[in-house]
Amino acid sequence: MPFVYSVSASDEQAYVTGRGSVTTAEAIKTLNSLLADPQFEPHFSVIVDVREISYSPPDQSEIIRVAQAIEEVATTPTGNVAVIAKGSFIFTAVLLATHIRTTCSINIKVFADWSGAKAFCMQGRLVSLSSASD
Repeated sequence: MPFVYSVSASDEQAYVTGRGSVTTAEAIKTLNSLLADPQFEPHFSVIVDVREISYSPPDQSEIIRVAQAIEEVATTPTGNVAVIAKGSFIFTAVLLATHIRTTCSINIKVFADWSGAKAFCMQGRLVSLSSASD
């Protein structure tokens, strides 16, 4: 399986890791599985680590397909989504994130390292906790 995920209820986060050769269909399948997982809550943040994937650069239609798949799911994440990418995939990840942010209103950013991604996700969690206490 090119993608695996885990959900940590105590951290209010989901972790998705991609390895090896991946396709758009596999990415969408993983997304649907995660969002349908009974342990996942919409307010959880998500860290997607794609530093170890090998890929052929997707064309614009594949990027749009992923964004459409997110729009079509019943549970859209409201927590921050961080994508960790490296090399030439950073450009593709930024294009995808921009399209998702625009069409799905998801707060998604791309990072080159784990610490930046984790800090971004924690920032979203702290904001939601402070809003809940107001």
